[in-house]
Amino acid sequence: MFSAQNIKKINEFDESLIYNSKSIEKIRQYFTKFEGYEVLLKDGNEENFKHFRAQLSFTGFLTISMIDLLVIAKGTLKTSQKWEQLHQLKLGYLVIYEVLNTYSSHSEYLKKTSATNEKSTKLFSSITTLLKNFKKEYDYPNSFKKVRNFTIGHFDSNFTEYFDILNQLDVEKSFSAILDFIKILTKLNELATGLSFALKLNVDGITREITQMR
Repeated sequence: MFSAQNIKKINEFDESLIYNSKSIEKIRQYFTKFEGYEVLLKDGNEENFKHFRAQLSFTGFLTISMIDLLVIAKGTLKTSQKWEQLHQLKLGYLVIYEVLNTYSSHSEYLKKTSATNEKSTKLFSSITTLLKNFKKEYDYPNSFKKVRNFTIGHFDSNFTEYFDILNQLDVEKSFSAILDFIKILTKLNELATGLSFALKLNVDGITREITQMR
């Protein structure tokens, strides 16, 4: 599958992998930086740390998921063997299912915090529309849940069911689902990172005060 178009896509995936790999390292460094500060906080500032850590943790989860999907997309393009492709695609279905499952528990908080400025409000609205269209286009959660539950999250003892679920996957459409979700995840990560950065500005001010107290 090494056509000129695919080589271009693989190079784009590599660039994005480099960027997201650096991002995940920085996120981990923040957790190290702020470790133990909570015990020194007074006057309700511990809530700022609580929200910052929760938002940053979610951003980290999205970034790792992006890395996973980029690796999966790259692996799918690099082979023409059907069962290698199906292996990559079922991993992609698992990642997408878990991301959306986790997102559902964060969506109300994201909606509330996004309402603080016009840019994040529009971005959240755009993500909501994209997710709605994605779920309709790719039969989420039905098709994703089936692949997850019977071929990757758990291995079904019924071989024919396991085989048929994978064998009936439309490789082209499944790959398109992964590419479309990468686009959605890019926007979602942009939103989460922006909200984390806004909280970080608040937290940085607190940590400067704590440093001066020591």
